[in-house]
Amino acid sequence: MYPTYTQISVADLPGLIEGAHRNRGMGHKFLKHVQRTKLLLFVVDVHGFQLSYKTPFRSAFETVQLLTKELELYDEWLLNKPVILVINKLDLPGAKARCEELVQQLQHVQDCLLELNYRWI
Repeated sequence: MYPTYTQISVADLPGLIEGAHRNRGMGHKFLKHVQRTKLLLFVVDVHGFQLSYKTPFRSAFETVQLLTKELELYDEWLLNKPVILVINKLDLPGAKARCEELVQQLQHVQDCLLELNYRWI
């Protein structure tokens, strides 16, 4: 609670994974929580991410695309929510260049759109 008596609630929910819209992982249980939020906060590793050795490696930009696509496939209305993108691991070697690349990709998103290759496990 803030001095102005304003309150905020923050929920740390399990990560949204590829296939969540098809009820994979926490799936619909997770996405129902997302529907009740007022704001989405994407925390993305600037160096990219790989869920497991069975799944493809995703760049930071591909991760943002994947998160957005999963939300859209579950409920297109979720794309209307405000989103804050937080880039983490900026203290690691090579992060500055990767961050600059990500910013460029996000600023020119139409030129950088990639077809995501879904691999269902």
